Amino acid sequence: MGLDIAKVCAFGKGKLWNYKPHSESMCKIAYQVRRMDAFQKEIVQWHGRFEAHLARHWRELSQLIKPGLASVLKLLLKHAGPAKIGVG
Repeated sequence: MGLDIAKVCAFGKGKLWNYKPHSESMCKIAYQVRRMDAFQKEIVQWHGRFEAHLARHWRELSQLIKPGLASVLKLLLKHAGPAKIGVG
């Protein structure tokens, strides 16, 4: 039915590939980079969900402070919500 690869090469229609596999250390580094990228994407998604939840329940927060995850988390840990801050 079809020609085998060996037969195609025997007819002079094939050529060697210049493929060189990466070293084991480079494969490990590439794996860790892909893994870190996946975690970063997940962090961005959860950060967006967190901001949406805060905007829904505490709308004036973005007007009071510059949006940033670390500053908002510190504020929430210290005061636990808008009632205990006493702004305004």
